[in-house]
Amino acid sequence: MLQKKTRQVITAGLGAASLLIAAPPAHAGCNVQGCEGGGHVLYPPSIGTAVSGVPGGPITATAAWSPHPANVVQGFIATGYRVLAKRLVPYFDTNTNTTKWIIVGTTTSAVQPAEARTLSMTLPETGTYAFYVQEMDRYGTSSYSTSYSAGSNLVKGQ
Repeated sequence: MLQKKTRQVITAGLGAASLLIAAPPAHAGCNVQGCEGGGHVLYPPSIGTAVSGVPGGPITATAAWSPHPANVVQGFIATGYRVLAKRLVPYFDTNTNTTKWIIVGTTTSAVQPAEARTLSMTLPETGTYAFYVQEMDRYGTSSYSTSYSAGSNLVKGQ
C-alpha cells in the first residue's frame, strides 16, 4: 500500500471534490470481436456509496463502484481498478463561514481485479475518508485511460 501526504482543500458542500475530466480523444472502441484503435477505457468509473469500517480490529472502510456506463455501451474493456482513499479533516473558513475539508493523507490500493466492485480497504489511521476509483485498461493509466472518479460520500475509517 502506498501513502502520500498532501494538503489540499475540498469545499464542504461537495463532500469531496470532483475531478474535471477533459474530453476524450476520438478513436474506435472495442466490440465482442476485439478492440479497434486501441480499445482504451475513456471514462472514470461511477462511484458508489462508501461504508464506514467497524470499530475494533483493523482500521477499514469500504469503497464501492461500477464501470462507467459509456465504457460498457462502447465495449471498452476494464482490466482492473485502483482505489484512492483521502483522509480529510474539517477546517472552518471564517472568511466564508463555511466548513471545508483539508486532505491530510492519501492511501492507494493495489490494482483490483476487473470483476471487483467493492474493496474493504485497510487504512493507516482512524478518521474521515472519501474514496476515488480509477478504471484501468490493458495500457494501464496512459493518457487515454481514465482519471479517478468523483469522490464518494464521507465515511469513518475505524
